[in-house]
Amino acid sequence: AAPEPTPPLHPQAAEREAAVQAEWQAWERRLAEARTELARLRTAPELTEQQRHAAAERLIAERFQGTEAVRARALLVLPTS
Repeated sequence: AAPEPTPPLHPQAAEREAAVQAEWQAWERRLAEARTELARLRTAPELTEQQRHAAAERLIAERFQGTEAVRARALLVLPTS
């Protein structure tokens, strides 16, 4: 037996789904940008270890707020402050 077709989404549900997808894509983009910047900081010969740590903390504070910062630190494998 063929599966029953799924009914179309209610317009509000479709809008909400699009909004959630946009938020998710923005999160992924911000995380990827932070990962790239952290890789650059880790290999910057002009920075001391203390300066690298401070720059990484600033980067997280500028781009992520609240629980997002905790999640970003975990995903980027950064120590908690």
